Formats: sequence, structure tokens, C-alpha cells
Amino acid sequence: MREKRFLFLELLIIVGVTAFLVSAFFVLEDPKGKFAGSRNDRRWTDVSLILDAVSKYTENNNGEIPSGIDESPVTLQIIGSRSFGCGIKCKEINGEEACLDLSGSLVDGYIKSIPFDPLSVSEDFTKYYINRLSDGRIELGACEGEAGARIMVVR
Repeated sequence: MREKRFLFLELLIIVGVTAFLVSAFFVLEDPKGKFAGSRNDRRWTDVSLILDAVSKYTENNNGEIPSGIDESPVTLQIIGSRSFGCGIKCKEINGEEACLDLSGSLVDGYIKSIPFDPLSVSEDFTKYYINRLSDGRIELGACEGEAGARIMVVR
């Protein structure tokens, strides 16, 4: 009778150690890659939301795009409310020094709030850019996709 209890206790220990090792494997597998992937997923969602809001605004205003979006395809505008400090490089093109504040045109009517990059602090510097292409379409993207991701939507 004692031997059966001893064997049962050994079995419990083996199952516990195995469960611990399996869970440790899943946690240590590639957490940085999983976190980067989830941040990139959020960037795709944010970029799509902003571009949908711009498209709805344009439809409701007889084809007029929100004010402030320039006509030049060779300059990018970083979305945010800062008046300076937005001249970062996206797509190998420098952004204009002043951010483009779309909140007055889009918030409440078309989008709840302007989303910002998961690694950014607030919507005053979103790290998302907008650009009007030479054919009139609007390109919106993230300046800092992780793991080599190129996050951009054109409509």
C-alpha cells in the first residue's frame, strides 16, 4: 500500500514539472516578436480608422479633403497637434516641421479621437503620416513599423 502512494506522489511531481516546463517554453518562445506583432496590428487598425474618417469627411464635403492636407506628394505631414518637432523621417522623406492637426475636422463627426502609435505618448505626436499623392489619392501610414513591417494604406 505504501508503494502505491509513493508512485502516485512521483507521478504528481512529474506532471507538475512537465507542466511548468511547457508553460515556460511558451512564455520564453518569442515574447518580443509577439509584442511587436500586436503593436503592428494596432498600427494597421489606427491607420485604417484615420483614413476611413478622412474618406467619410471627403464624401460629406463634396470631395473636399480636410483642411491642412497639402497638395505636394513630395512632403509628408505627421498627424498631431504640435506646432513644431514633427520633422521626422518617414518613407525616406522628411516630414514637415509642424504637425497636421486633424482633430478639428475629424473628431466627433467621423472618429472618436485621433489614435496614436503604441510607442508614442499622446495624440499631439501620433507618429502617423498623411500624404496626398500626385494622382489625388490619400496615403496614410505609420512611421515606425516594427520587425521590418511597412504599414501604409492608400485610398
